[in-house]
Amino acid sequence: MDETRTSDPWIPVQRPLLPTGDDILPYLRTVDQTRLYSNHGPLVRTLEERLSEYFAVPADQLAVFSSGTTALEAAVATAPSDRRSVWHVPSWTFTATASAVIRAGAQIRFVDIDDEWRIPPEVAIDSAVDVLPFGAPPCVERIPTTRAPLVIDAAASFDAMSGIGPRLSRQRPIAAMVSLHATKAPGCGEGGVLIANDREWVARARRWGNFGLSDARESMMIGTNAKMSELQAAVSLAALDSWPTMRARWLAQTSRAVTLSRTAGFRVRGGMARGAVAPYFVIQSADAAERDRIRRHAVAEGVDTRRWWEAGCHRMSAFRHLASDPLPNTEVAAAGALGLPFSVDLGDSEWERINRVLTVAATARAAS
Repeated sequence: MDETRTSDPWIPVQRPLLPTGDDILPYLRTVDQTRLYSNHGPLVRTLEERLSEYFAVPADQLAVFSSGTTALEAAVATAPSDRRSVWHVPSWTFTATASAVIRAGAQIRFVDIDDEWRIPPEVAIDSAVDVLPFGAPPCVERIPTTRAPLVIDAAASFDAMSGIGPRLSRQRPIAAMVSLHATKAPGCGEGGVLIANDREWVARARRWGNFGLSDARESMMIGTNAKMSELQAAVSLAALDSWPTMRARWLAQTSRAVTLSRTAGFRVRGGMARGAVAPYFVIQSADAAERDRIRRHAVAEGVDTRRWWEAGCHRMSAFRHLASDPLPNTEVAAAGALGLPFSVDLGDSEWERINRVLTVAATARAAS
């Protein structure tokens, strides 16, 4: 196959679509009127109220933060345990997960994943971060009962986490982070949500994100500035307004991606495999050699690809010194995972080019 790049426009792996200026303007008018731009203003409070309804948790069991990463750091830093204890974290995750846990003052031990790309329940019985890969649902029935805290990194699982409140076990402390980054669905540019089954945990996290200040404006802990601004909240509220319509559009694109993948004999991963909205189209190839062949075919079609989590955190320079279990499943996932273009407005011609990449790859697999 000729591997010269096509003259057609390049199809990026992600092409976020946030609310328009017209959609956001009514909320910005409120900012103009209140002249409150940060520090838990009225738009942030409104956003938290709407999100508490969406996730079906009491308002005092949810808080928003400046980013998903700071929300994750807040959860670990204020967990109801000694944060200096060892936290079990999958190496198969985005670098922000490991960075947030370390910045929270915790020690990390990298652990392996199972076939669902999650840490096994027998590992999650200790203090742990359970990563929901690529918008996957939480599957709370697999969470073991213990007194050790569990933090769920549900960064891309906004859709899959809908109504999660009543399903959060009360048999152990659990907190979950959902990202509102521009690449998520819905997104606001930057932002994060923290949910917990323990209102005191959320209260501590909220204080941590406001310099550790108590109501008496005394720092009760070492914290940071992780507050969501009113401008971020304005975009988030506009995104929530359009979510029902956008969700239907995302699901239509998801159906198309799943159909093309299965026809070509490739397994999709993450929320897409469970029928949930996830802004990622990740397939699993057989191995690194097949993955690289697909990437070469994609270049010829002007189709971008991405090794989302590269070889895993344990192979990154910043984390190589950390303790680690044997990671055979992580190595397999890292070798075969490949992200393809996915956005809410991919057109027919773009899908045709993605389909050609998958078809050529399937033909090559059959011939080998």
